[in-house]
Amino acid sequence: MALPPEMAGVPAADGLPVPRRWLAAGAIWLAMAVTVLDSSIANVALPTIARDFAASAMGSLWVIHVYQLAVVCSILTLAAIGDIHGC
Repeated sequence: MALPPEMAGVPAADGLPVPRRWLAAGAIWLAMAVTVLDSSIANVALPTIARDFAASAMGSLWVIHVYQLAVVCSILTLAAIGDIHGC
């Protein structure tokens, strides 16, 4: 009994072959989990950061905003690089 083309590593008509699809999906899921975890860590550490640097409430919120902006810029840049050099 022969395997279907998608299971045999032959590219499907709509994108990556099946093993690479699972790797791509796993990488996306891992990246989302790490991003949520990092954001949660920054939010939990915010009171300590504000106290140590004697920052106001508005000033300490800028820590989170700048962090999220850096993450978004990294995602956009790395997505463009992956689109150009991806297989």
